[in-house]
Amino acid sequence: MSRKALRLTAALSVLILAVAFTALHANAREGSAYKVGDKIADFSFKTDQGKRVRLSDYKGKIVVLNFFATW
Repeated sequence: MSRKALRLTAALSVLILAVAFTALHANAREGSAYKVGDKIADFSFKTDQGKRVRLSDYKGKIVVLNFFATW
């Protein structure tokens, strides 16, 4: 791995840890609505192919939600 790639990886790791720590700290301070292990509300969305998908369709599986915006 080149030095530039190693520096970039290290910088991104520090950034991710800082964001995670800040989010966890804010939740602990404010008393978040959800705690680790709590069930979240079921919701649904349409895929880009128009199929309706519900969170409960993935019960028992690990789900990663990525909310992304371009603004």
